[in-house]
Amino acid sequence: MAEAQKEAGNIIKNAEDKIISMIDEHEITKGAHGKAEEVIVNAQNNAKEIRLGTLQYADQVLEALENRINKLLEEIIRRQKRT
Repeated sequence: MAEAQKEAGNIIKNAEDKIISMIDEHEITKGAHGKAEEVIVNAQNNAKEIRLGTLQYADQVLEALENRINKLLEEIIRRQKRT
């Protein structure tokens, strides 16, 4: 009888240990998911900033090109009027 009670106590202790371990793992998993979510949000924000910066740069380059083409066109028209 004492042996059975001792074994039952061991089974209960093992079950309690397993439950505590599972709870700890669950908390770690929740924390990992939260951190992963944070990383994803930061990556999306960085990608958005890069996209916007790229569009602004492209607009600046195209505007500078347009200005240069307009100046060249004006010069061509001026030269044609002289001849």
